[in-house]
Amino acid sequence: MAALSSDTNPSLPNDEPHRHICLFGLSANPPTGRAGHQGIVSWLVKLEKFDEVWVLPVYNHMFSSKRQLAPFDDRLEMCRRSFEHLEAGPRSRPCAVRVLDTEKAVCLKRVAQFGEGTRTGTADILDELKQQLPGAAFSLCLGEDTYRGLAGGTWRRAGDIAEYVQNRFHVMRRTDKTKAAA
Repeated sequence: MAALSSDTNPSLPNDEPHRHICLFGLSANPPTGRAGHQGIVSWLVKLEKFDEVWVLPVYNHMFSSKRQLAPFDDRLEMCRRSFEHLEAGPRSRPCAVRVLDTEKAVCLKRVAQFGEGTRTGTADILDELKQQLPGAAFSLCLGEDTYRGLAGGTWRRAGDIAEYVQNRFHVMRRTDKTKAAA
């Protein structure tokens, strides 16, 4: 499982059958507080639908207009400080929050395989996760605008993404108070 985690992160947990993981990708430039990213992760934990919520900072944004980001390692550390304390304690369904450098690991693996300039998107990350954790069920948490792009087919391999997560999307409206969209 080393392909999914760098030396700075512990390896991913062993694959457990029926484990449900919600993936929350973000630029984290910077991660925002309770009215933003932190509020979303807290909400995902409180849903009691997931065994884990994985916060995955973007390594190299697919859109060139969004590539002016702080260094990845700085954004990863900001995410750790912002989210890892949100793990749910004793309750009906414990939920761990993990901040992982999965996108960086997958990007670097793909560059090694296919050469410089190789782009890595959500489907590529899901390909790797499904290969490494075949028993896990994945959901995606997306902002409303991001989901519109995915549903509208502007994302590369949008159909594969929907299939991988079995259409389990948690869409967040961008309002003053974070709410889930049905």
